[in-house]
Amino acid sequence: MEGKLFGIDGESGECGNRNLISIETYEDPCSYLGYELGAWAIAYLVDLTAPDVLLEEFHPNVEELGWREAFENAAGLSLEDFDEGFTGFMKKSKEDRLQILRVK
Repeated sequence: MEGKLFGIDGESGECGNRNLISIETYEDPCSYLGYELGAWAIAYLVDLTAPDVLLEEFHPNVEELGWREAFENAAGLSLEDFDEGFTGFMKKSKEDRLQILRVK
């Protein structure tokens, strides 16, 4: 995860100011950044909710609700509100971001 931060923090140019929900297709020239940010978005989601949120709340509901509604139900936030909080979180220091990975 620290390596992913290196990739995210070291990004400049066109992709440096992108947020996660702006990357929608593999054809996007910044799609590689989705993997880096996505891993951290999951850590952020788990920190906001519960360790098993993906397995217990998100994945069981994706087929019936679609990914967006299943995500919003699991997160307890709209996708836009989650992204806003996540974007703010990603502006914190490296040490503060790594702190959410510590066992509580």
